[in-house]
Amino acid sequence: MKKIILVTSVICIFGLLFYHFALKPEVKVEANKKIDMSLISSKSGTEVGKPKAPISIFIYSDYGCEACKELNQQLEDIQFKEKYLDKGIVKVIYKDIPPSEHKNADLASMAALAANKQGEFWGMHTLLFENSSWVEDKNQLLSYAKKMNLNMKQFKSDLESSNLRESLDQNVAESKRLGVIGTPVMIIDNKKMLGTPTSSKELKKIIDNSIKESNAVNHTALNKKLTTYTGRNYYENIYTSINY
Repeated sequence: MKKIILVTSVICIFGLLFYHFALKPEVKVEANKKIDMSLISSKSGTEVGKPKAPISIFIYSDYGCEACKELNQQLEDIQFKEKYLDKGIVKVIYKDIPPSEHKNADLASMAALAANKQGEFWGMHTLLFENSSWVEDKNQLLSYAKKMNLNMKQFKSDLESSNLRESLDQNVAESKRLGVIGTPVMIIDNKKMLGTPTSSKELKKIIDNSIKESNAVNHTALNKKLTTYTGRNYYENIYTSINY
């Protein structure tokens, strides 16, 4: 009896996860749960955008995930790269966490990392979502590299790189520490967002609001710093004039 209950519970859990992340991948923002940013490593993942951008968005994703594909399409719809990344407003750190049940997803992630070694992450990243023929034929990954005019000898070597494989393993371990149980997951301004927004308009609203909140916090901190600095100078000037 206990075994039946356990099996039924497991099936229900997986059913709910499938419903939430595949059939109805709507975003859920854990606004009241602060993320321990010390759990996120800067040594793994692929950073896209200007290094000095004031806001970082972390995306835990999987090329074999339909909800992740939808999120990527929404990012394209709002011209995320052109209007946010290229302008230095934000930077994004992609952390692939391919599950074993998604056929060739780990190889797709390796292909993206290998392309990044030649400065072409974004192009490969886009191709992998736009054309998923690699799922049934992993050799398609090589055709993508050729299409992008990558150095094929280096690309093939990097596809089997133990260092790149270790980077993927670190992403998976990190996602477990953060309690990530499905993809996609975005972490922006210390908020963890599960799933895909209902529309590209909603995604833009989430990003823009996070930018405004971050700017407001930075502005308050700057004003406080300037007030403290001005006050200190004022009293230092009085002290100097008295002693003079």
